[in-house]
Amino acid sequence: MKIITTYISIPLLLTTLVLSNNVSAEAKPYAGLSFGQSKVNDFCDEFTGVSCDDSDTALKVFGGAKLNKNFALEASYIDLGEAIVTDDIDTFTAEVTGLNLSAVGIIPASDSVDIFGKVGLLLWDLKLALSGTFNDSISEDGTDISFGFGANFNVNETFAIRAEFEKFNSIGKESTTGESSVTLLSLGAVFKF
Repeated sequence: MKIITTYISIPLLLTTLVLSNNVSAEAKPYAGLSFGQSKVNDFCDEFTGVSCDDSDTALKVFGGAKLNKNFALEASYIDLGEAIVTDDIDTFTAEVTGLNLSAVGIIPASDSVDIFGKVGLLLWDLKLALSGTFNDSISEDGTDISFGFGANFNVNETFAIRAEFEKFNSIGKESTTGESSVTLLSLGAVFKF
């Protein structure tokens, strides 16, 4: 719980700092919440003869500042959910959470639509757990490059709907947990201040 509180607090803190310190006259802070579908790529390829689910519901809390019409900085806490392998006796789960820091390039397509691309750094935490015949778990953390693209559909001056695709290339450590890429397709709400 302490880790989740820390990850959620960082995007909100960045938004608050931008609001209170007025980084620039043009800076426009925002915060939001997205839900979507995550997929651990190639996860189920390693398992045969068992039930394997490499997709889950994901949650993202984010905040940032649009520094001008073409550039923003953004921080987000992401819970990518779990991938699960199970047979009649044992269950193996892989759960990924992280803090993502990104630079966002924005192209205003119209008054109501902004198209964006982003690149950043994901500070990830991976937890693997085995339960059933034997109970064991292992945790690893690390960093990885992240990238994504999407669009904001501006409903009015203070609210937008965001559709986004993100990819996190190498989550895990080859020597202990194995590495996989994770993709996230999400839809969310953006509140502009």
